[in-house]
Amino acid sequence: MLFKSIFVAVFMTIWVLLSGTGQMTTNQINKIDPDGSFAGTVAAACAMVFIVLVVDFRRSGSGLPAVGLTRLLMSSTLCAVAVLLLFMASWPISVKQELFGTPVTAEYLSNPKAFALAAAFVCASYFWSNLSLIGFTMGRPSGHLVGFAILFLIVGLGIWLGSDLFGSPASEGNLSLWLGLAIAGFALQPLASIFIKRNIQKQQES
Repeated sequence: MLFKSIFVAVFMTIWVLLSGTGQMTTNQINKIDPDGSFAGTVAAACAMVFIVLVVDFRRSGSGLPAVGLTRLLMSSTLCAVAVLLLFMASWPISVKQELFGTPVTAEYLSNPKAFALAAAFVCASYFWSNLSLIGFTMGRPSGHLVGFAILFLIVGLGIWLGSDLFGSPASEGNLSLWLGLAIAGFALQPLASIFIKRNIQKQQES
């Protein structure tokens, strides 16, 4: 899990840093402004990439163990979050502050509120994305579709909200919202583990 976490963080950090050049485009026409908003899109997408790397549809239970599942889910997610937050220390250089001011991305290291907001957003993205594992461990194509539907919904909302969040100055309201979502996502992990474990055990018994 650690190597996968590092791979996601390194790969996505490269994209954020490239966006700071002002030469990246979305459709070969519209340039991505180095205003920090692209970092929010990437931060949300990191959760999806991590889940895709963790899941192995060729193995029973999508490669997840039934024994120690809750501990594994918690520890691997917290490890992935910690690794990403560490690499995000380089993200502020992708923002041209003389043109776009001091959004969350630019103040990640200098403003405790911005750091806390970014950390809460990443935690919420990763923990809520874990709910897709309930579908991925059902052991049938329809279950996999459910998993992808959950994952795309959560990550899609994260990309939509994260772009504005990381491209704007940190605020108390956003901090409270994302701290609440992060805590709720964390609290849901034991419940999600029950359903995931049940799906894995059903596959082992069949």
